[in-house]
Amino acid sequence: MKRRPPRGFSLIELMVSLAAAVVLMAGMASAVAVSTRSLALSDTGNNARALSADVQRDLLADLQRATGFTERTTTAATFTVPDRTGDGRPETLRYAWSGTPGTPLTLQMNGGTVQNIAEDVRDFALAYRTQTLVAPVVPDESPPTIGRLLFVSGPPGLAPTFGQQVGGSGSPVIETSRDPKITLFQSWGFEVTAISADQTQTDFTTAIAKNDVIYLSSDNGISQAADRVASAAIGIVNENAAMAEPLGFYQGAGSASGTDTVMGVTSHYITQSYTSRQRVKVINTANSLQAFLNPKATGMTVLGAETTTDKINFATLAAGRKRFDGANAPGRRVQLPWAVTDLNVSSLSTDGKALLKSSLLWAVGNGSDGNSSYIPFGLTNSNDKVDYFSSSGTLMHASKVTLASRGELMELSAYVRSSSLPLRLAIYSNATGVPGVRLAQTAALNGISSESWITGAVTPIILEPGTYWLAVALSNATQRAYYDDPLTGITYQLSAMNFNSGFPATWTPGSGGSNSLIAIKQLMMNASLLALP
Repeated sequence: MKRRPPRGFSLIELMVSLAAAVVLMAGMASAVAVSTRSLALSDTGNNARALSADVQRDLLADLQRATGFTERTTTAATFTVPDRTGDGRPETLRYAWSGTPGTPLTLQMNGGTVQNIAEDVRDFALAYRTQTLVAPVVPDESPPTIGRLLFVSGPPGLAPTFGQQVGGSGSPVIETSRDPKITLFQSWGFEVTAISADQTQTDFTTAIAKNDVIYLSSDNGISQAADRVASAAIGIVNENAAMAEPLGFYQGAGSASGTDTVMGVTSHYITQSYTSRQRVKVINTANSLQAFLNPKATGMTVLGAETTTDKINFATLAAGRKRFDGANAPGRRVQLPWAVTDLNVSSLSTDGKALLKSSLLWAVGNGSDGNSSYIPFGLTNSNDKVDYFSSSGTLMHASKVTLASRGELMELSAYVRSSSLPLRLAIYSNATGVPGVRLAQTAALNGISSESWITGAVTPIILEPGTYWLAVALSNATQRAYYDDPLTGITYQLSAMNFNSGFPATWTPGSGGSNSLIAIKQLMMNASLLALP
């Protein structure tokens, strides 16, 4: 079947359609023009209000994001908002109006170009509502500083760091983490610096002036610092046996083995948590403890004694109190009871650490000085010796002494040459000018071959003021018991005895055909007491 071609438009139809299209386009153009004029911004009516609302909305949004203000007035505000430019730094915005009607409201960011955000502003005013907020107190987990502590370690000191060299300080330094005791002191609240014993006097003088207390550690070589710290006016706590003499507690270097200390004076700040004669473990395993030798500091307060020999091993010296050499202590001094070389703090018991902390606090300045509690009576200065007695083990010698204060007897001492052989010491009451009843005696004591003070413990007893007799018994003719010839009349007694059985309970003057009385002789002997009220 043959397809019919499509029918075309006539000329009349085409002209009519074109006319209609022209009319439609004119109408649409008019509508667009009217709409455009209705949207155009003007200075009057709803358009001005719409512009004001937009500016106010933007300003309030920025103020809500403000993190801090540097300017707050009725016509201007400068504040910071979080980062908007991607550089990780906050932005600074400043809204401002001059206050003159007709001038624009402006915005400036980060000190840059000032932009007009509203023209012909007739009125603009900012008001602020403020509230003071108190930030919550966050507890400080670090302990408070209770004192500045100078920790003296053994040599050698560490080489100065590059920074110290550049800064002009070539002095050796010590890392405060190298000794566990430093960590312990810091946990107690002490601000710790450290110095090596081999540093110069200038280094020590500078360091001492910046601290409140000195701690002499148990390191070997500490004695190098003796001359550098002995005259310091600040407190010193010492755990090194080699430093007991430079600090004035006693002459020599004595020690005994054990773990415990028997408490002496308990009215002192350091020992106030204990009772008199309480046995306290200060170190966990048996090791070296102090054992004060003669001569001892007459001004010290006795805080404890070693349990086996009852020798003093824990004491203090307050500022101005007499040292063993007769000089005055320039500051508070504490001699700790242990004498362990290179002591690790883990070796200390709970009580040992407690006594250590109390010692440091007292040395810093806490508590009172306390009263001197050590009472020596008899001869204490070996320089007074004149001659000696000897014996073949069949004689005992005694001389009279006077006690001025009430106290608890702790030990007896004699200046002898024992030839490394045993000897015994005792104390007797007075019986009308001669020795009477035996009050206490030591066990057999072994000394060294050369001349020295020999000290032995006794069972503690209370002695009232009065006259007593100190006695010595030698076991061999090679031994010597030294004496003095005093200017006053001191009577001396001699009597027979059996050395192996010890001193008799009651003295028998002149027994065995020996002389009973020799005038103006006094044995180089003394007794040590703990003062009592």
